[in-house]
Amino acid sequence: MNFSELKKRAIFKVGFAYLAGSWLIIQIIGTLSPIYDWPGILVRGFAFMLIMGYPFVMLMTLAYEMLHKTKDWQVTEAANQQQAGSGKVFYRVVIGMVILTLSIMLVDIFVLV
Repeated sequence: MNFSELKKRAIFKVGFAYLAGSWLIIQIIGTLSPIYDWPGILVRGFAFMLIMGYPFVMLMTLAYEMLHKTKDWQVTEAANQQQAGSGKVFYRVVIGMVILTLSIMLVDIFVLV
């Protein structure tokens, strides 16, 4: 996939929107944190979560754009379904990531106390 194909899809739009929204959230929390005596780790925690979520959002956007062809590509729905396959691998990867996240969270809560 080259740069011109990425420009045709919504990948850059979603990336810039995510960065702008993340910046706004961090600014709001950073402004309100001293006013309400929130701990300083709150801003760093939100920043860390938003930074770690960026690659996931970009991969999900790319997967959506690859599986659901836009009107610019003039692909029929039957051809799209034939090329996309069943999508079982994608769902298994997402379920695996959720299970891994929950297991790390549970280990952090109950074992590393």
